[in-house]
Amino acid sequence: MRNLNLSLLATFLMALLIVPPAQAGPYEVSGIEVEAAAENAVIAKETAIAEGRVRAVRLMMQRITATKDHAVLPEIPPEELELMINGFSVDREQSGQTSYSATLTYHFVRQAVQDALLRVNIPFSDREAAPTLLIPVYQQGEQFFLFENNPHLEVWRALRPENQLTPFILPSGDDSDMAIDPNALLARDIDTMSGLRFRYQVQNILIALCVTDVNMTRFDCELDGGGPTGPITLRQSYTGDDPSAVMTAAALAFVADLEDQWKSSNLISMPGSRVGEPVEAAVSFGGLREWQQLRARLVSLPEVSEVEVRALNPRGAILILHVMGGVGALASGLSALGYELADAGGTWVIRPF
Repeated sequence: MRNLNLSLLATFLMALLIVPPAQAGPYEVSGIEVEAAAENAVIAKETAIAEGRVRAVRLMMQRITATKDHAVLPEIPPEELELMINGFSVDREQSGQTSYSATLTYHFVRQAVQDALLRVNIPFSDREAAPTLLIPVYQQGEQFFLFENNPHLEVWRALRPENQLTPFILPSGDDSDMAIDPNALLARDIDTMSGLRFRYQVQNILIALCVTDVNMTRFDCELDGGGPTGPITLRQSYTGDDPSAVMTAAALAFVADLEDQWKSSNLISMPGSRVGEPVEAAVSFGGLREWQQLRARLVSLPEVSEVEVRALNPRGAILILHVMGGVGALASGLSALGYELADAGGTWVIRPF
């Protein structure tokens, strides 16, 4: 049992701020709010963007590393940080004569980030799990709340759980959802669960149940069901006089546990090492530009930790790909890029569909 007082509320709300809005992959960080004042607007803008870079790179490194390593993440020197940035975009901005404020999205160079972590021997994982449907249920006394008057659901919405390496989908609360019997849901009724899997196109479903007494002073929260790494049951218990803060604390603890479990099963570590099963494959291309584009696509695959070039000529190459998950994982990743991994007489060949 944990006692939660109001002095911790600010800590939990700050934790909400380190979960950026929707992203396009782990190496893009959105929703970075910057503000600066200087002798003129140009300097203010440069200052704000530079400060935003520092915050963005730390958030991004936290996203792909274990919680226990967050306290020892490296400080990136300004000159190196500039090389790690692949650009940024402006979502909103306002400029005055001596001030600048904006909401920015930063794009990072995958290999540069990984190299910075491997140099200091911090393992990382940038592999994203398939989405999991997460259904928050609130119980006060004998009464259940699912999609209406459910403060537990609102807490999870505020956390934006779709932005993790283990992304969660929250129920929409449409007419089909409203027809769900809470007792059938909590009993894992086969028809109810099958209907949810079909409607939301997911394999795994987690139920987040938070139970409070009639006085709303004790909160027992549980996360149970099929998680990204398999069946899981997590529990958190608190006492406190702020239900939102209590349920936020429990949700953050659950997210941290699930993220760490997923990352630990997909970690890349050991500086200078080649991680993953080596797969030799041949590729063909029409020239240097096409080769560069193909190599960049291969390097971008989360399954591929390294690409070695064993032989290269103007029209083709022999590669050694170090793949987490082996041939099956490589074939799946290539398929998403429009390529197939074909067996040509005992030699693997990468070619467009």
